[in-house]
Amino acid sequence: ASDEATPVLIAGHKETQYKNIIDVLDEVKRSGFQKVALETGSK
Repeated sequence: ASDEATPVLIAGHKETQYKNIIDVLDEVKRSGFQKVALETGSK
């Protein structure tokens, strides 16, 4: 499998600004990764 097929899970601390999470998501997608998800569960 190529690197682009590697799943990427993005998670942030509860105090992380949502805009920062979206910026990371956008950058990961621009890098060519196709399987990108946001962690939504609480710990």
